[in-house]
Amino acid sequence: MLFKRIAKFIIWLTASVIILAVVAVALLYVPPVQRAVTRVALAQVKKSTGMDIAVENLRLRFPLTLELGGVSVLEATGDTMVTAGSVGVQVRLLPLLRGDIDVASANARSVFYQLGTPDSAMWLRARAEEFRLSAAQLYFGRGVIDIDRATADSITVRLVMKDTVTPAPEQTAAGAPLRITARELALTRVDYAMTMLPVIDSMHVRAAGMHLYGGLVDTGHNRIDADSISADAVSGIYLTPSAEQLAAYPTDSLRADSVAATPDSALWTITARHVGLTATDAVYAMRGAVPQPGLDMNYLEVTDVSIAVDSFYNRGTSMTVPLTELLAHERSGLQLNARGTFSMDSTSMRATGFDISTAFSTLKFDAEMGMGTPLPEPSSPQIGRAH
Repeated sequence: MLFKRIAKFIIWLTASVIILAVVAVALLYVPPVQRAVTRVALAQVKKSTGMDIAVENLRLRFPLTLELGGVSVLEATGDTMVTAGSVGVQVRLLPLLRGDIDVASANARSVFYQLGTPDSAMWLRARAEEFRLSAAQLYFGRGVIDIDRATADSITVRLVMKDTVTPAPEQTAAGAPLRITARELALTRVDYAMTMLPVIDSMHVRAAGMHLYGGLVDTGHNRIDADSISADAVSGIYLTPSAEQLAAYPTDSLRADSVAATPDSALWTITARHVGLTATDAVYAMRGAVPQPGLDMNYLEVTDVSIAVDSFYNRGTSMTVPLTELLAHERSGLQLNARGTFSMDSTSMRATGFDISTAFSTLKFDAEMGMGTPLPEPSSPQIGRAH
């Protein structure tokens, strides 16, 4: 009899625990409970990390669809800020039981990101009207993030980099390596502008679309790779500083060798099997330059540009750019068609197998020039053949 009572008690206790768990989970789908839990959770996050997170509206739909409205995140120092008009995330339930996050879909509208402040050495502001993610798997235990397809529309980026010298950050323990892959990333209606005196007076680029296929970022091996990167219908202007602007900067700040060397272990390797670009128009000029008749090297303006590069490579000062196509029409009437391989390292720049042709001439050459020397060294290979 006693055994039956104990067994009955255990059954009722187990049932009660299960019922309480179900009720607790069910309560999370009740809006007032969601708001109360959100306030407690955000207060704990601020206490633990210093990050001030605010959410105007939160809704959890069965089974795991989270909808947020009026989201803002302010980092403890105030230098980093993220806001979003709305965010929606749909997560699959079963992978959570294994400690993984499987995102079935995600979207966000009116996203804003800021890094730094106007008086910082670097100030970045970025906006996107819409962001969509078709699927992604986040395996944090293994340091792996797999993205199927992500798109963003109406992107505006503004970057200001100043010559202000800031103290080097103190060395901290390295975070766990992270490997991020993306099958496809697509950006539409991109507007990017930056300034970086005394090197770049200003640069402003617009693109109808940008695509990346087969992307990889591996922080454990300092590697970035892509199968294909392309930009279409680009329009841009790049202005170099005027003589008056350069006169305001110390001579040492303009020298490449004045920059501290980066340890080899900290260098990133960047590769891409194909890079393509088409541009409707582009200008490369000195600030304040007035275009002169004919070919003016202080004011180059091209239209109908097409560029193709295969097997791009970059690591530190080492770079290889196998140019398979360069087509352009210059303002002066010059029509350019070129191909060849440009490469450089810490000691020299090289042009190998270059073939440049216009409507009236052809030039084939190999050349090399030492870094920091205004003219090729006497021992450097000279132009091999010209027509």
